[in-house]
Amino acid sequence: MKILVTGGSGFIGKHLLSAATKNHQILAIGRKKPDLPDMNFQFADADLDAPASYSDLIKSWRPEACIHLAWGKLPDYSAGPCLENYQQTINLMQSLADADCKKIFIAGTCFEYGALQGCLDENKYSDNLTLFPATKVGLRLACQAIAKDRKINLLWGRMFYVYGPGQRETSLIPSVINALAMGKEPNLRSPHVINDFIHARDVAEASLGLTESTVDSGVYNLGSGKPMVVSDVVAMIKRLMKRDAPSGCGPDSSVALPGFWSDQSKIMNAIGWTPKISMEQGIIDVLKSKGLL
Repeated sequence: MKILVTGGSGFIGKHLLSAATKNHQILAIGRKKPDLPDMNFQFADADLDAPASYSDLIKSWRPEACIHLAWGKLPDYSAGPCLENYQQTINLMQSLADADCKKIFIAGTCFEYGALQGCLDENKYSDNLTLFPATKVGLRLACQAIAKDRKINLLWGRMFYVYGPGQRETSLIPSVINALAMGKEPNLRSPHVINDFIHARDVAEASLGLTESTVDSGVYNLGSGKPMVVSDVVAMIKRLMKRDAPSGCGPDSSVALPGFWSDQSKIMNAIGWTPKISMEQGIIDVLKSKGLL
């Protein structure tokens, strides 16, 4: 399959290219070439802010599918970057439609669930959203309208708390590891919150699996389906790094903890996908990538 990829130089994108180049012809576009010299893919310098820099290329290359992971200027979630990314995706959708691309996967976010709690399936929604997830929801609806009009199979991957080698250093897991490596106690804002952590390699394989499949258009959760308390994740990191866990680190089991996690039924039934990488193995991957194991 000929697959166009955006965001290939990013944290998830590198794992996606690693999986996709094994069986597919890949064209990655962006302003920075992914630093993956051992992988067989084409790269074209393109600015998603300027459709003229890529529209003719897409039309001549004629991709059968696109995996759109790019979302620039993270972790800036303010209005400017949100609106820029929104317009970039709409422009890209139009160019893909003009090139007769019939399948498009777009990265969504679990923050589209807002303040909902517990095990969440794709049919649940929240009207109480901050700007970033509200932009994603609006983008999904706009892309669905374009896809329906142009007969495109649109797959929206609602990604949960993705981690792994190459993640931004200010994110939870790398920041905890960095603090412990310097002999400091991690500064946790919400130690007793439940999150659904999913390794980037699992997310990449799920995204590719959906793109390869013949499933219907729709939203698909990309999570582990396993609730993890943040303080338990920190305790696991400390154990693997052979650091002492402080007393009282774990949550009070008598208290209902806030947070949410993914109902994995839809994607499992659709393509038979389940995550392969355990939380412990994923943390080991991160530690090895930092030379700490």
